[in-house]
Amino acid sequence: MKKRKTAGRKRYILLGVAAGFLLSLGVQTYAQDALTAVSAWIRNDYRIEYNGEEQNLPDGYDILVYQDRTYLPLRYVGELLGADIQWDKETNTASIQQEKTPDTSDVIDTTVYGTLPQSVETLDYRITATSLMGKDDREGARLYLSLKNKNDTVLRLDQGSTVFEIDGKKYDYGDIDSLYYDSRWYLYYLEKDQEVEGYLRLPPEASDASHVTVTVNLTRDGQSEPIPVTFRLQMK
Repeated sequence: MKKRKTAGRKRYILLGVAAGFLLSLGVQTYAQDALTAVSAWIRNDYRIEYNGEEQNLPDGYDILVYQDRTYLPLRYVGELLGADIQWDKETNTASIQQEKTPDTSDVIDTTVYGTLPQSVETLDYRITATSLMGKDDREGARLYLSLKNKNDTVLRLDQGSTVFEIDGKKYDYGDIDSLYYDSRWYLYYLEKDQEVEGYLRLPPEASDASHVTVTVNLTRDGQSEPIPVTFRLQMK
């Protein structure tokens, strides 16, 4: 959704750019025999945008171009993305620390109802509520989901633990006739980079509702606590 900003999204950007960034933390502390002189261009005419907004380098920072690669100060980029950058002059080590938020904090903003599609993505998984079909079906509408595992540990969606809130009233998935369950959620245990699509049957009451909250639980092998993910649907 447009309003969502997550720590998971920031972590992706940081991992992608940090490898090419120039360390601007006490370079003078390197031993003489570890230094190599190079010729580089200062290109402060280059523009930096973050999430579509132009950023300005603080005084004393420069953009360098060396061997057709562009280098930005590591401390500047780290702080821009919410990471803590420390320099250990004893070991000549740059330390990047970014607190990993629990998966439960990476859910969509649950104070806002919206239309589909809605997607939640972290370093470990991506789940998207893609469409709502059969709203007028007597058995209840079907919310279609796509789930991808991005972690080495097996992931699945626990269909039976899904919880709905329909115009303020809660319903368990057990309230739905098991005849209408989607067997794919039981058959597929996702290895890394595998993806599956399936649906969740909504209670019949959702057809006439204004707002529906759907909370699904993802489970991983070896982890006792589920990972809840919440979608809020504007039905009318």
